[in-house]
Amino acid sequence: MRRITTLALAALLTAGCAATDAGHDIDRTPVPTTSGTALERAAQVAREWPGSEAERAWSDGYYPLDPRQEWLPPDAFTHGGKTAYLSGLIEPVTALPTAEATAEVVWVHGRRQALPMISPRQVLDGLAKGKPPCGADCEPPLKLTGVARGSRTVATSRGQATVPVWEFTIAGYQDPFVYPAVAPQQPPVGRPVQRWADRSVTYESVSADGLTVTGRVGRGSCERVTGTEAYETDRLVVLIAEVRRTQPQQQPCTLVLVTDRVTVKLTRPLDARLVLDLATGAPQGSW
Repeated sequence: MRRITTLALAALLTAGCAATDAGHDIDRTPVPTTSGTALERAAQVAREWPGSEAERAWSDGYYPLDPRQEWLPPDAFTHGGKTAYLSGLIEPVTALPTAEATAEVVWVHGRRQALPMISPRQVLDGLAKGKPPCGADCEPPLKLTGVARGSRTVATSRGQATVPVWEFTIAGYQDPFVYPAVAPQQPPVGRPVQRWADRSVTYESVSADGLTVTGRVGRGSCERVTGTEAYETDRLVVLIAEVRRTQPQQQPCTLVLVTDRVTVKLTRPLDARLVLDLATGAPQGSW
């Protein structure tokens, strides 16, 4: 439910590696790591989180666990318009409302937080920013015929919250195109420990029973993921991967990062426990 770049990816890119996603899925019975030091690092991460500055920020700020920046209608683009949308071609044919200075996020327990409000014009500019021109395949711009205030319920680091949104009425669609009217705050980050970058597992999802976590691991072209495990406490989970070289040392390896999807078995459901990154100690989410 979130968009998080692995430290392993950053480390290899810094070394000049070209990144690629091989789309390899690893779905095996987890094998405990042979080195106890990985578990020691995981225990350190879990031990340092409670009471830390990062925990206070995570507990007091607005950090959506779902990184989506739009809610599109179920029939979006069934009648065309996708190329125009992906190129940011949305043409207002009505006056755009102005935004207030701030808008409130309201949590289920009643706490509120005022954040800078994003205007409809800023939403449109964001949709168009950095988009490549559609060229010969270009479709006519989508017509924006109305904008209204609304709200959506999202999962955050502090539980369910109601957030303000803009509902765009697009010609030809009964349901609106919906966009957040406030931006997430910058998530707390930890100081990376590079030696654990290749054992970090980037959280992606959890099974319905909460016992199997799916994530991704970056590795070199001459390596493979040989196993996964989790360090667990009542409040926290740290995911660990075992990555081993499979080619002889004298054999050259291409400077390509491969991303494998892995599964990690838990001893009890994840529930509301927080997932922390092995290398940085930063939160990856809780559900």
